[in-house]
Amino acid sequence: MVIPVVVPMNRRDLLLSAPAFVAALLPALASSKEIRPYPLQHKRSEDAKGRYMSQLNKSKTLDQRIVQMFARIDSTRMMGNIQTLQNFGTRHSLAPSIGQASAWLARKFGEYADSQDAVKMQPFQMPQGAVLNNVLFNSDTAKPSFILVCAHYDSRAHLPERFDQPAPGADDNGSGVAMLLELASILRGVSLKRGVLLAAFCGEEQGLIGSQACAEVAAKENWPIDLVINLDMIGFASPSNPLSIVVEFDQGNAHPRNDASAKSFALRVAQMAADYTELTVEHTNIWSSDYMPFEAVGFPCVGLYDKGGDEAFYHTSKDTIENVNKGRMVAVAKLLTASVISICELTEA
Repeated sequence: MVIPVVVPMNRRDLLLSAPAFVAALLPALASSKEIRPYPLQHKRSEDAKGRYMSQLNKSKTLDQRIVQMFARIDSTRMMGNIQTLQNFGTRHSLAPSIGQASAWLARKFGEYADSQDAVKMQPFQMPQGAVLNNVLFNSDTAKPSFILVCAHYDSRAHLPERFDQPAPGADDNGSGVAMLLELASILRGVSLKRGVLLAAFCGEEQGLIGSQACAEVAAKENWPIDLVINLDMIGFASPSNPLSIVVEFDQGNAHPRNDASAKSFALRVAQMAADYTELTVEHTNIWSSDYMPFEAVGFPCVGLYDKGGDEAFYHTSKDTIENVNKGRMVAVAKLLTASVISICELTEA
């Protein structure tokens, strides 16, 4: 059954058709406990725990179906989407432009939708009272389980509470959002045994507010999530080590019972990096990003990260598209595509 849902969108309404499943989220969110900001840390590499380099070698045989999927990757499209996100000036969660950004994301996801209910707005309330939206995209709801691939679309400059400062957020986290959109394009029409839910979260920079709201509902509604993959800063190529990528995974946080599964998935991702890219993988624990609320309610979590938190442009007005490397975005797109297809499995032709 399809129910129309009207979601406030920055002084105007965006009418979407959403399934009864989404309508059920609205009272659940409205009656949920107050969301308190998660204590975030500056993501300096020196503070990461559980660091070690992957020792995996390239496999002797590759899946040519995965290789063929790489032809769908469009670097110009990815960079264009990052530029559009930067052009909002700021995507601070409390800035007027945040509603414009969420509406744009909904339209972009809609370009890859095969049904009218594939794009959903998930509202939540910030501690300051503003009602914002996560943007969810799921083109195939028939699968018994799915992976959730997420990235936050909000940005910030020097101070998390200042919404009047320029915050272009090209790497943090325009790069992750552009990768979500690219994955939506790549997977269109592809039949997988597991489903893929794409989630663009808001309120990350103020304490993971949007992802906390989503994780709370996911736990209450028993969403069949097999894995959460978080994309937070993936486009910067360090001059000293341009091919480095951090594949984070849960190592003994709130729920140790999901550690083994998270490590297994992270090793799968690292193998995909060895097989299909030139990227060198470093592993660390997950920390200070949108996977944390999902780990706290028991879901296995991994993340991709470029160590951009070590750079001078991090959380400043200088986080512009000049810091995002097109070739690296292509490499990460290959890694993500291979990982998702390997984990979700192509159905037989």
